Amino acid sequence: MPGLKIVKIIGSGFHVPETIVANEEFVKRPELETTDEWIVSMTGVKERRKVTDELASDLGMMAAQKALDNAGLEIIDIDLIITATATPDNLFPATACNIQEKLMELWQTKYNRKDYIEMKCFDEIAGCTGSIFALETAMAYLQANKYATALVIGTEVLTSITNYNDRQSCILFGDGAGALVLTNRDGDGHAIVNTYCRSNGKIGKGILQMPGPEIKSFFPVEAKNVDSYKIIMKGNRVFPYAVRKMEEAVNTVIFQAGLKLEDINLIIPHQANSRIIETIREKLGLTKDKFFVNIEKYGNTSSASVLIALVEAEQQGKIKKGDWVVLTGFGAGLTWGAILVKW
Repeated sequence: MPGLKIVKIIGSGFHVPETIVANEEFVKRPELETTDEWIVSMTGVKERRKVTDELASDLGMMAAQKALDNAGLEIIDIDLIITATATPDNLFPATACNIQEKLMELWQTKYNRKDYIEMKCFDEIAGCTGSIFALETAMAYLQANKYATALVIGTEVLTSITNYNDRQSCILFGDGAGALVLTNRDGDGHAIVNTYCRSNGKIGKGILQMPGPEIKSFFPVEAKNVDSYKIIMKGNRVFPYAVRKMEEAVNTVIFQAGLKLEDINLIIPHQANSRIIETIREKLGLTKDKFFVNIEKYGNTSSASVLIALVEAEQQGKIKKGDWVVLTGFGAGLTWGAILVKW
């Protein structure tokens, strides 16, 4: 559209906790009646990361600082922070504000400064599609020239809300964070060309939800039914919607930009489940080298997964200058969306 700024990705980073939880930890529990072979065949996950006492803001701060370093910027250069998370530190203040404070403390210590730079910070909750929604929101702000430079962060401590008595879901989730720096300023960068995001609260009701966050400060340890504050997922009902809606998002974001599917060099999907990813790939008729998958190492990290995968794909040389890249996600809400980037 005339008058809108071009928004580019100029920095990226991710961070995961040190503790690795391999499938063997679940196999050891006889009540789960599972095997490594079953977990890998059903989900694609071989291991995942788990926090000790870190919060979402701790992981997000580490990923954000790496993204800032990658961009050659400091936190004082940022005008806007949007954090996507389903596992916030608290209901309020926003986890984005907590990340701002931690980044500012690092900056003050590094330069022996006492002043505090203010910026707009807020959270978005869109389940596993959170980082896609946050990128679209940041893009709109920057396109309109309301702000010049933004941090978009997806960060999750999903192990804190995982029901480890639920055989179907406990094997899926892990913790981690990814971050991107966006700008509308002139210079090099990877242009965000188009976005597509949608929600449907009617079909999402009851099939993927968390009735109440099991965050220590919210609920007493002696709560009668702690598992009621954990993730509830009806996988057999989520699966067809996830496939259908991510396929829709990919096709739409490409078509609206005047491109064809064969123009796309790499698709980076939300790392929900390897069977979902494979089914989408087959429906799109693409070869395996057109999809980037790292779920075997990190599991499903919800709003962080697409950003972590994007950074790894770049680090591994899977993306080169001039490539067309599509990020796509699907999550609770139900929500889904896609982002088209010219690398």
